[in-house]
Amino acid sequence: MVGYGIVKSTPRLIILIFAFFIGIFAVCLGLSFLFDYIFNACNVPPSTINVGQLIKNVFWMIQIITLYSTAIVGVNYAYRRKIPVFISIPLLFIIITGFSIAVTFLYERSLPLLGTHVPITSNLAIQPGTILFEGNTKQVLIQNKGSSVRLTSLLPQQNSLINDLIQDSTDLGKHLAQFWEAGLLSFTVAVALLLYFLTSLGPLINLSEWPLANLLFGLLLLRFSLWIQNFLFSEPVMNIIGAFITPVVPSIMLPFIALLPLFIVGTFIHLFAFLLYLSKDRKKSNGS
Repeated sequence: MVGYGIVKSTPRLIILIFAFFIGIFAVCLGLSFLFDYIFNACNVPPSTINVGQLIKNVFWMIQIITLYSTAIVGVNYAYRRKIPVFISIPLLFIIITGFSIAVTFLYERSLPLLGTHVPITSNLAIQPGTILFEGNTKQVLIQNKGSSVRLTSLLPQQNSLINDLIQDSTDLGKHLAQFWEAGLLSFTVAVALLLYFLTSLGPLINLSEWPLANLLFGLLLLRFSLWIQNFLFSEPVMNIIGAFITPVVPSIMLPFIALLPLFIVGTFIHLFAFLLYLSKDRKKSNGS
């Protein structure tokens, strides 16, 4: 029955990863377009959206959010369905890395074709005598400006958690873009090292008996993972890590020194999870 459960759950895991990766990428891209539309609609007169420039600005940020989110959800599902790690982790590596490479190739090929300017219609209008607020500064509009004016009072309130998540994803996305520019092999190794750490979080994500609570805790771990990864990529930290790691690692791994600490932590967590699995299996065999 256990073997049948694994056979039945593994294809579902593949379908889940496929659907979630495509879905979260499309949703994030759609939200980016919607927010840009709202911000530009708050300009008087309203400006246009350059679709190609928009995608160029948000692609790597969305790539990071999608990669991390898909890994967390995939690990959560595999752990709940008791799919062995020697099956689930290689699947997550292969499928998520493959999707990341595929969408990046598609991005590079389609970017030159996405220069379309989307016009924005708005009924907003300001007349001479309108008082404009910018922070603590007040300005009275004497005459209509030739350039657009953004009415910040009409913009939605910003959420600090979402802003921090977007900023950390943007910063980490810049590093991932550098690995892509360095070559397909460098990009694949970088994504694999990121996924190796994320997939090690399975036991931590499933501490509770409630799947929704585990998923929410996984999202918190995602937020922490983004922060700690950007911390490791900061120049002072990289210099400190390099001083310890450079003498003991091959020169080919030096571009990945910011990812190696998480690889080491992931290895310890994987080892702990494996020993925990052996102890549980031994208790079952002894009938206790």
